[in-house]
Amino acid sequence: MSDTEKPETVQGEIRMSSEGVSNIDPSELSAHPKNREIYGDTESSDDIDDNFIESVSENGVIEPLVVTTDKQIISGHRRWIAAKTTDIESVPVSTYEFDDDLAKREALIEFNRQREKTSGQIVNEFEEMLEIEKQRGRDSQGSRATSSKNLLEEEGDAKT
Repeated sequence: MSDTEKPETVQGEIRMSSEGVSNIDPSELSAHPKNREIYGDTESSDDIDDNFIESVSENGVIEPLVVTTDKQIISGHRRWIAAKTTDIESVPVSTYEFDDDLAKREALIEFNRQREKTSGQIVNEFEEMLEIEKQRGRDSQGSRATSSKNLLEEEGDAKT
């Protein structure tokens, strides 16, 4: 593979490609809006264990955050908040390009599989995944209907 090719990673239905790891100022990043909706996370350090904040202060962020090309966090919201709290100048990020918003939303849940969750967070994940699948179904039906319509139009043009 050449240096210009992007490797494609496929997790289930998630289509994404990595652009590698780099360092970025935490102030340039933003939280994915679904993170708060699903997990209830805020941008307050009050929700984060003091030992974790101390560790980030002493050691920096060890595990790269997963972000979109527009610098929206998919995984690593608590690491990001700890970094901002301790005034760390840069954090490692793995930047991914996603096919669409549905892939971003699904990745948000997939990257949080290992997370200890409340019953409410589990329900929120389930409801979000259900909505993603419904939307994918609607999108799929719409593209099939458009393809059928185009095929019928082409057949009609061929007869005239």
